[in-house]
Amino acid sequence: MSQEMLPFNFEITSLKEAMEYSKLISDSDLAPKDYKGKPGNVLIAIQYGNEVGLKPLQAIQNIAIINGRPTIWGDAMLGLVQNHYLCEYIREEFKTDTAYCTVKRRGEEEYTYKFSKADAKKAGLLGKAGPWQLYEERMLQMRARAFALRDKFADVLKGIAMREEILDYQEIESHTKEEKIQKGNEIVSALIEDKYTVESTENAEVNSIICIIENALTMEELKSIPSLVESVPEYKKEEIRKLYKEKRAEIKTKEKVEKVSHDLSYILERIACSSTIEDLQEIYKDAAGLPEKDYYSVTKAFEERQDFIMLINVK
Repeated sequence: MSQEMLPFNFEITSLKEAMEYSKLISDSDLAPKDYKGKPGNVLIAIQYGNEVGLKPLQAIQNIAIINGRPTIWGDAMLGLVQNHYLCEYIREEFKTDTAYCTVKRRGEEEYTYKFSKADAKKAGLLGKAGPWQLYEERMLQMRARAFALRDKFADVLKGIAMREEILDYQEIESHTKEEKIQKGNEIVSALIEDKYTVESTENAEVNSIICIIENALTMEELKSIPSLVESVPEYKKEEIRKLYKEKRAEIKTKEKVEKVSHDLSYILERIACSSTIEDLQEIYKDAAGLPEKDYYSVTKAFEERQDFIMLINVK
């Protein structure tokens, strides 16, 4: 006797269910990178999706966080509007270096927004490394679409912006290390998500390598650089190698400082916990490799602990 597969429809009815569901998704290998291990982000994305008409799994696949702001992929924005009863039709075309998006909202006049190469050049987008170099017409189309849909269907989209548009906005220079790292990660993530192959253009390849070097925090993160540099044009190699050497020196200095700081703290902690003169003498020998400036702190702690041990052992 065959078993018929019944439709599966899971609906969230409480905050507890939403949190459990978000945790399940964030732990899954199918979760997008930005949501992996981050159930809170998953929950917020699901709520955003619910407000604009996306089901939970559609939401985490089509809502992206760019510069700390939730955005929606261009094709998902198009689908939301097309599926709404207020939309009569949407037409897109490309003529003479200009993308056109014409929309018709029920009960209103037809509306057309155009975005040309001249507009892109004025905005500093034309020739920009990444999708604007590889898919120029597509990016012009996304700009025309974003403005047309947001102008005439703001109530449907609830103010959420298109990812392809927000990604191009110039931010005020970040002042903290964390913000700079986040910006670098967003650039790399965007290149991956757009299926943009780094090797496809010389400028894009160089920019991506520089991005990896500038945002590296450990020697492990720099391991891939030598092999990547091999495919870079000769006239660019010297620039990258110089930046690579400077970053290696910076990381080594930082690691050395952190190691010394750790060693000093560890030595002082051992001194404070010692209970015999013999223990103190062993610790003092271990401190011999510390820098001279830290040796004074160790000597002072050693003498104070030695006096204390001798005092409590006086009969």
